[in-house]
Amino acid sequence: QPAPIIARLPDSQILLATGHYRNGVLLAPATAIAICAEILGS
Repeated sequence: QPAPIIARLPDSQILLATGHYRNGVLLAPATAIAICAEILGS
């Protein structure tokens, strides 16, 4: 299976965090870190 999608939509303030399949709970901490980094711009 491909990796999850964690990205900002072009020209938008919408962030996507999708495609985790059955591993959503296991990947939640890493997803939260990636989303926080995107929001804070780091």
